[in-house]
Amino acid sequence: MKYLDTLTEERETITVTQRGLVDTASAEGRDLTEVEETSFHELTARAAVLDERISAIRTAQVANLEAAAVRAEIAATDDEPTERAVGRVTITDEPATYDERSDHDFLGDVIAHKVWNSPEAGERLARHQREYRLQNRATGTTDWSALVIPTYAIADAQPFARAGRPFLDLACAQRTLGPTGMTTEINRTTTGASAAVQATQNSATSETDQINATISVPVVTVAGQNTISRQAVERGSGIREDVINDLVSALNTSLDAQAISGTGSSGQAKGIYTVLDGGANEITYTDASPTVAELYPKLADAIQRVQTGSFGQPTHWLMHPRRVAWVASATDSQNRPLMVPNSNGPANAVGVGEGAFRYGNSGYTLLGLPVVADANVQTDLGAGTEDAIYCVNAAESILWEAAGSPMALSLEEPNATSLGWTFVVYAYASYTAEKSGAVGHSMITGTGLIAPTF
Repeated sequence: MKYLDTLTEERETITVTQRGLVDTASAEGRDLTEVEETSFHELTARAAVLDERISAIRTAQVANLEAAAVRAEIAATDDEPTERAVGRVTITDEPATYDERSDHDFLGDVIAHKVWNSPEAGERLARHQREYRLQNRATGTTDWSALVIPTYAIADAQPFARAGRPFLDLACAQRTLGPTGMTTEINRTTTGASAAVQATQNSATSETDQINATISVPVVTVAGQNTISRQAVERGSGIREDVINDLVSALNTSLDAQAISGTGSSGQAKGIYTVLDGGANEITYTDASPTVAELYPKLADAIQRVQTGSFGQPTHWLMHPRRVAWVASATDSQNRPLMVPNSNGPANAVGVGEGAFRYGNSGYTLLGLPVVADANVQTDLGAGTEDAIYCVNAAESILWEAAGSPMALSLEEPNATSLGWTFVVYAYASYTAEKSGAVGHSMITGTGLIAPTF
């Protein structure tokens, strides 16, 4: 039934999307964001509606099948099957559950039973098992190698490795994107009112008109697609889920990279690097033989520039994992590490944390600010080998995402003649690091941040 197929496909897509949201949050060691939680609940509500419709259709199908079976039994009363006895069981010459005349196939029923909990498929599988137990008691898997289905460790399948979105999830304010429009408008006061001591009684008090400006943040579209054969989807196991999860992972990585280094042109978001590049809050660390001890004053400078420029408080460091590892590997003149776990009872340490540093939320702090390790941070700056260190105020770095993001489409028509099935994942988002202009954050660049050696 085409309508039932459409409903079950949409229901499976919802399951895959929800699992992708949970898996992403779990991999990054965090809870669902506000946008992700809203999306999860909306998908759950839609799934409940689909489950009710699917159940009603299946109930009708079962009733129709039972009625057809009764009619067939009545029509066949004149054709008594030949019987033969096996022990206490009587086996007739009725066809096996799965043979060339059957309306169902073994793999299809396995999928229907395991994925959709189909009771009819479960009954056929159980009947099939009883048939082979009776007729082939003394045989083993070697005797029926062509009928023994191989077991694949689908849960342990290795997805394509991607950097993910640690910066967006850990060091950005999360908002829900409005339902319409292709820009997000933010009001920013550029000139504030004034207050001063009144020179004499009854003399004029200080007056300065407040001036406001609007920051227009574009809504960007991030999307990806993958066309695979219909045979792979229908005859494979977990193919649809694997493709959609990979597309979601690619989308999240792309969006995170844009928030860090997007150019603000050609459909891209304007990333934090583009906002700070060449501005007052870019700190140059020049060093032919860099050390953590020489970097340390630059870190303090990065904090004070945010405080001085925007009167705000930075909340996170954003670094490439190689930079976090470099800081963690530093030692003093007595070969004592400068970045150590709290359990070591640190003295004069540049950083502290709990156990081994991790990807995403590293578990460590520098100058009291938590360190986020994100492989989307550029490593090709300067002469082509430098990275950057960002001092971020999460309240000044804002991400708006559309409710239900990312969205997934399953398209059969474009490639129907070649039996291709196209899966598309897309999302709408706005990102800005310019709430306070170019002074809400700071960054450190320069030759002192060339590829480290260990």
